[in-house]
Amino acid sequence: MNRTETPTVVEREPMTVAGLQTHYAGDQSVLGRVWESLSERWDEFERIGADDETFGVMTNVQPDQRVFDYVAGVATERPGSVPNSFVVVEVPGGTYARFETALASMEADYARVTEEWLPDSPYERRPGPEFERYGDAYDPGNPDSPYDYFVPVTPVGSPRD
Repeated sequence: MNRTETPTVVEREPMTVAGLQTHYAGDQSVLGRVWESLSERWDEFERIGADDETFGVMTNVQPDQRVFDYVAGVATERPGSVPNSFVVVEVPGGTYARFETALASMEADYARVTEEWLPDSPYERRPGPEFERYGDAYDPGNPDSPYDYFVPVTPVGSPRD
């Protein structure tokens, strides 16, 4: 079953994510490597994390080319205690379309979200990072393990941020 067919539109509070950055341009292995590095440095992330959730934050997204900068990290309420080697990304609060997906279907689901659902929905993409949220139940060893994917949206015709 296609998990992205019925999105949930939610309001999110702003958050600060601190983590390790890479650039994605079609090579999935760069994402795996950045998550491996996060895992190897988990003790540093535990010290600054607000909880046990991890996030993948996409900035400078070029949907037509599927190119973006990617930060794997944790939400933090203590940005001043973040190690210098980490990147800090501010994720604005606001309205997001939330989709459940999995690593095994990530690319197809992303295409469905941006090319099918969004153009047919009463929403349009607004400026801001897209992000993934990996909760306690997420199993990185299982490519079918679900996680949440968030796209910043606004009702069609609304003033943009």
